[in-house]
Amino acid sequence: MSDEDEQPSKLPEIVLGAAAGITGDVAGFYAGVPGLGAMTGGIVLGMYELRGRRLAQFFSRVVRKVGGEDKLAAAVQDDPGREQILYEAAQAAIATPIEEKRRLLAKVAAEALTGEKPAVDNAALMVTALSGLEEQHIAALTRIVAADDRNRRDPGISDEVLQDALEEEHPSVLAALVRTGVVLVGSQEVSPGLGSRPRARNYSISGVNEFGRQLLADLRSVKIED
Repeated sequence: MSDEDEQPSKLPEIVLGAAAGITGDVAGFYAGVPGLGAMTGGIVLGMYELRGRRLAQFFSRVVRKVGGEDKLAAAVQDDPGREQILYEAAQAAIATPIEEKRRLLAKVAAEALTGEKPAVDNAALMVTALSGLEEQHIAALTRIVAADDRNRRDPGISDEVLQDALEEEHPSVLAALVRTGVVLVGSQEVSPGLGSRPRARNYSISGVNEFGRQLLADLRSVKIED
């Protein structure tokens, strides 16, 4: 038997590590609130159980997509990059109430575990972006894409269509879109000879980039997948 065969699987360690975040939160909550009532305690335990189910569902999906637990374990064995992607995707899946996001995280993690270096790098970027985007951010990004497209079809004398749409969004939402790298920032040409006029109060957003558009397309695509 080779040394590689004798090495234990890292899968249980990864799963337990992901679960530890949940357990720690629950334990800390109990420890920090003396005299916690039974009703509130039941709510806390319900939250813990919900996240435990999400974790199990996430790993079930990843295992199925990569072709079994052995292949998953082999993919992360001695590969810190893939292991980190799997761990971060699991944490994001635990935290989000968005079913499509949980499905996409499992899909992206599986692609990182089975793909070559470009797929691993792309998965890392996608997991990082998804971790910072929840329902309000995704809804806003969808609206901004629609406004961006309308603006490009008929920009007029400026990019007022897009900028007016951005004005309707909460500043913290716009900041999150900039932070996760799904939007274009700064002036750009929107038609021959006509440049955009980004506004500081809209974080100088001047459109949605290909990464942001692909993220939305991927979220839509997983609605019809398991």
